[in-house]
Amino acid sequence: MDPIDGTMNFVKQHAEFASMLAYYEDGQAVMAWIMDVANNQIVHGGPEYGVFLDEQRLEKPNLESLADGLIVLSGARLLYEQYGFPEIAKAALGYRVYGSAGISYLRLLTGRAVGYISYMKPWDFAAGILLSQALGLTNGTIDGSTLNVLQSGVVLTANEKAFDDIIQIQQK
Repeated sequence: MDPIDGTMNFVKQHAEFASMLAYYEDGQAVMAWIMDVANNQIVHGGPEYGVFLDEQRLEKPNLESLADGLIVLSGARLLYEQYGFPEIAKAALGYRVYGSAGISYLRLLTGRAVGYISYMKPWDFAAGILLSQALGLTNGTIDGSTLNVLQSGVVLTANEKAFDDIIQIQQK
């Protein structure tokens, strides 16, 4: 659980922060909830239930390439030119920085971004990857390795096409 994801946004803006909860049983994803508190919206669901924005069932987002979509990035990693973030930002149609993993995942899950990359702790990404997997999106590390949900690291979640585009940039 991450009760206030985007703490700086909460303190300074009173907007663009989220509350997140993920439920795993015996290591298996069951259900997750991400609430955009300021806008009173919640994305919830799981592999056996589907994914919903409030009461509306979400469909798998469009399969757009990185060049045709918006990518959500960690501002600090972009500013300090880490993990190839500048190259990824340049290859995308555009990029966004929200300062909250929950808000970033909401943008991805609702089809307003093709991917999201940030250095995160497990509580930052547990709900987002559970919901994204339930929607058929791809999760991994920035180098394409399998994600360990018990370790911090650079997490990449995207539609399959954008995920492959980003991995190709990383391999150059």
